[in-house]
Parts: sequence; structure tokens; C-alpha cells
Amino acid sequence: MQIKTIVTGELDNNVYIVSHNNKAVIIDAAANSNLIKEHLGDNQVVGILLTHGHFDHIPYVDELTTVFKTKCYMHKSAYQKLKDPYLNCSAYFNALVCDIEQKDCVFVEDCDNIDLLDIDIKVVHTPGHTDCGLCFVIDNNVFTGDTLFYKSHGRVDLPTSSMQSMKDSLNKLASNYKNYHFYPGHGKNDII
Repeated sequence: MQIKTIVTGELDNNVYIVSHNNKAVIIDAAANSNLIKEHLGDNQVVGILLTHGHFDHIPYVDELTTVFKTKCYMHKSAYQKLKDPYLNCSAYFNALVCDIEQKDCVFVEDCDNIDLLDIDIKVVHTPGHTDCGLCFVIDNNVFTGDTLFYKSHGRVDLPTSSMQSMKDSLNKLASNYKNYHFYPGHGKNDII
């Protein structure tokens, strides 16, 4: 298995390409298809995984699902955020609405397993930064989106945020994923 990191956008989002057996998943849609292709090699994209529905993680979701002819895996409450600039927080910057159709989405929940890479991808629901927060566990790697950063966590003052939910989610990660490598939505990797 190989993990490549692309840092892109005004907020320096981390976009991850995880590949295995000539298949790849893209974690978060903050990079356009041309940038993804530069790092893809011979791998075929078999899925887009969204950690949550905020504007800086979703700007290319329509393009990536169309270009790579694949589905986008997300929490069911993320879909509403794709369509609403106030919920995805883009209304405060440059309003963004995604046109992805529901048929191009796969809604996943806590403890689901996704088989896209011939390796199980475990879904962990981690609300706090937003109610649709997900982490994806692949082997001994946890892709956390904005749930967990280096010595910090995501903001909890946004629509559908909750400090209590964030505390519960951080405890869940700490209890179940000791000695794992962590890959956040922004900033330094391997944060624990």
C-alpha cells in the first residue's frame, strides 16, 4: 500500500491518494483531476472518500466523480452540506454548491467496511467539527479530516459542531487506535 499527500488550496488542505494493487482512493476532494493525475501513476481511481462536507474539502467532488467515473463515499448528512453554502461554510467566502447527484454517492456510517482496494477501509463516525465527520482506517493508518490535527482538533464553533461530540470522538480515536499513523485534513501527518 502507498500513501501520497497533495497539499493544495487556500487553507493548505491535505488530499491523500491511497493505492494498492493498481487501485486508488482519493481522500477529500480539494485537488482537481489534473493534479490528482500527476500523482496517480498507473493506479485506477475506484472511489472518493469525504471526511466531511465543508467547502475546503469538497470543491472538486463533482469533477472527480465525473472524470474518474466513480462514486463518492460520505456520511448521509454531508450530502446536504454539499448543496448548502451556509452549512458547508462557503457562504462566508465564495459560495460553493456541488451538483453531485445522489446516485453518485454512497452513504456510509460508523463501523461500515468499504472494499475498494482489496483492503478493508473501516469507517469511523467522528462528529464534533461537524455532524458528518468521518475517519477512514486503512491498515494502521487513520485519515481524520478535521477531527484531529497536530496537538489540536478541528473547530467546534461552526454549524452542526459540538464540543461534547468532539470530546467523545477524540476519546474514541484514542481508545481504539493507539500506535496508528494519523493523517489530518490540514497540517503535519503522523500526529500522535
